[in-house]
Amino acid sequence: HNRRTCVHLKRRKLQATRLIESSVKRALSTFPEYGLGVGAMYSMSSYWKDHNTTYILTGDMLDINVNYREERYYTEYDTNSPTVKCHLESPTFKFQLDGRKVYGDGWDREEAVKLNVHNNLKDGQQTLDSRHIRAFQIEDCRNKWLGKSSTEFSKAVYDRLVERATKEVEEYYRNKENKHPEFGWAGTIEAEQLQFEMDEKEGK
Repeated sequence: HNRRTCVHLKRRKLQATRLIESSVKRALSTFPEYGLGVGAMYSMSSYWKDHNTTYILTGDMLDINVNYREERYYTEYDTNSPTVKCHLESPTFKFQLDGRKVYGDGWDREEAVKLNVHNNLKDGQQTLDSRHIRAFQIEDCRNKWLGKSSTEFSKAVYDRLVERATKEVEEYYRNKENKHPEFGWAGTIEAEQLQFEMDEKEGK
């Protein structure tokens, strides 16, 4: 079979598309929990300069972006023996929140935090990779808090991120370099086709 007829890719794309809204909601609700809501301010010292530049999170689309990947992450599951770790290819939405310069000699926009939302298809759970956010909380980090905010992002931001994420999913599976992990496995094609048809009927 080929990419055009591959049921693995069709099903994976369908699954990813149905995960967009929940992933965007999860990210936009997580940022304010860490003080990174609309109006939060921080200063950042450049590696090549001694002084800081001050940034603010304005909450518009220029400050938040999203990319889509199938990415491995480590999880644990019970195999009737000791719990083991395994890596799974999961539909992953990668969010980046940038601050806009208020004053100083830094860039007009500066990366504040990254947040990855992994969607575990085996158990239907979302896993957050918030390591970069946690690093932002460290006292000796380049980022220094001037004021946190728990103010939520607007629905306009949500709508535009959903639109952007939808395009990202389309582009990802259109790219011939990207493929479902089981693409081309002849032994599972028939079962995958039946599952794909059942999912479509049930709206999964």
